[in-house]
Amino acid sequence: MPMKTTDKRHKLMKYLLAGVLILPIGMQRLLNVNAVDLDEDCFLELDPGEFESLKSYLEKHDDALQIDIYRVASCLKDEKYDTFSYELLSPFTGSLTGYDISAYSGDDTSVKYLSDIDNDMWLEVAQQLTTVVKDNELDPTATLKAYEKSSALDSGLYLVIARSKDLTDAADYIQGDEGEYVTIANTDTKVYKFKPQLVSLPSSFPDLDKPTEHATIDPDANVNTAQGNWVYDITAVLKAEEEDRVGKVRIVKKLLSWDDGSEATFAFQISASAEEYTYENTESITFFDAGDDSVELTNIRVGAEVIVGEICPSNYELVSTEILNQTDGKPVVLPLTNSDGEENEPLTFVFVNKYRPTKIKGYGVKNTFTYSEEDGWQNGGNDLEDNTQK
Repeated sequence: MPMKTTDKRHKLMKYLLAGVLILPIGMQRLLNVNAVDLDEDCFLELDPGEFESLKSYLEKHDDALQIDIYRVASCLKDEKYDTFSYELLSPFTGSLTGYDISAYSGDDTSVKYLSDIDNDMWLEVAQQLTTVVKDNELDPTATLKAYEKSSALDSGLYLVIARSKDLTDAADYIQGDEGEYVTIANTDTKVYKFKPQLVSLPSSFPDLDKPTEHATIDPDANVNTAQGNWVYDITAVLKAEEEDRVGKVRIVKKLLSWDDGSEATFAFQISASAEEYTYENTESITFFDAGDDSVELTNIRVGAEVIVGEICPSNYELVSTEILNQTDGKPVVLPLTNSDGEENEPLTFVFVNKYRPTKIKGYGVKNTFTYSEEDGWQNGGNDLEDNTQK
């Protein structure tokens, strides 16, 4: 029967952040048959989380999501209780402000000790440790694909950072300021924003009825302070936010000749569509002389089919049209970044017109692009009553 005590260490980790910090906290006596063994090999696997679109993408591109893990602290076993604290490793030593994870409790009221740290606080600890990674361009302890089991790892506290395979510079995939860091992973049409997470190896699972060799950490579950079974082979589920990946469309207007003394305004109708997505907008460009001008539209979903229509004054005729920066000739907006992490040129529609002295009844002409699988983009000509570009 456990001895009664008022030691503050009984309050160790009253609140635990599942999925952000999974921390062993069982307070069994060392005579427990399942007492923690910090020399035991540990193993970690990362599940990409709840989004079916990401899981489907990884079935075709299994290495698209890279997950870097950093051993930020070693474990310091308690001499009396079946638990441990942490000792930060270089260069993380001294990096925490307002937190001390090397002790269960203490007298310094300016810091939070292990017994004080709740879920939100562990998020803050992960944010501070991520600053060290970003500022020092550290090599990870290991890099895993989703669902890949690590080789043997030493016990310790691990910082988990997910990213796209093609984003290798921390400055590109760690975005935001400290306290608001997210790490970025892209698919063809989506961007996933992961919060840096902390996972403890090994971890205690109080709800298990008997010792087990493997357990999964649910990012939305809390581990309480009841004694449990130590597990050294763990799957941690990542948690992310999903957003549409967006690109740009640019409309370039070239006017070869001009009706001297009269301004010419060219209007543009822009539409984009994809599954459960529609975009509509209008823009215009006014000329007071021959020359070139352009307008740019942002935040259009990558993968959407784009149609651009021009309505021009009737005394101007269409000379040529062109679409630049297409992807395989298909009507899509280019991705936000290319393989080098740099911004791509926008999908660009070019309209070239010239002045036509002949007076034509009516104001507008619609100049039209059309698209087909067989022919790609084609100039649809100009119908004086209804000429639009797709």
